[in-house]
Amino acid sequence: MLALVEANPFTQPAVWNSSEVPAAHALQGLHDLVLKVREADPLSELFREVLGFTEIGRNGKLVRLATHDGAGGTITLDETGRLARGQLGAGSIHHVAIRARDAADQDALVQALHDRYGIVTTEPKDRIYYRSVNFRSTCGLLLEIATDGPGVDVDESFEALGMGLKLPSSLEERRGELELLLPSLPIPTCNRHVFEEIT
Repeated sequence: MLALVEANPFTQPAVWNSSEVPAAHALQGLHDLVLKVREADPLSELFREVLGFTEIGRNGKLVRLATHDGAGGTITLDETGRLARGQLGAGSIHHVAIRARDAADQDALVQALHDRYGIVTTEPKDRIYYRSVNFRSTCGLLLEIATDGPGVDVDESFEALGMGLKLPSSLEERRGELELLLPSLPIPTCNRHVFEEIT
């Protein structure tokens, strides 16, 4: 489920350069992510003790955690008790990714997960644009730790982003087949929107 949230502006809002929507009314990003869990406290502890979050509030069975006050920095744990296991399909979320600054930061988090909870992550995987590891949390949720870089402009210029189909090397031999399966998207004729640099 998605909801529009009216909130105080983030300390560093991302404002569109060319938009008909006034900055005061523009979408600023992800407010918070709600994870439905059987028990909130064990996962809250993992987020606080290893992943750098701080508990910022409780309301009944809801526990809210934050790692920064910008977009995407808040998670709400909704303690629901036992629920039917989710199924993959349109509208479902497979996993949640937590940011790491770089490979060294990611390695430190992996070590902390192992030392504190005995959690073993997958081997680091090079995803071209970032490096990732996955693990099951103490309550069974699938989580990922993904590095910030190297970034989406490693294989094309910033000005050309989104203009062509980029495939991992493992799928490159199927390019013709995949291009036939994908819908054709028109190239935008209006100016592309670019986030202002926030300094």
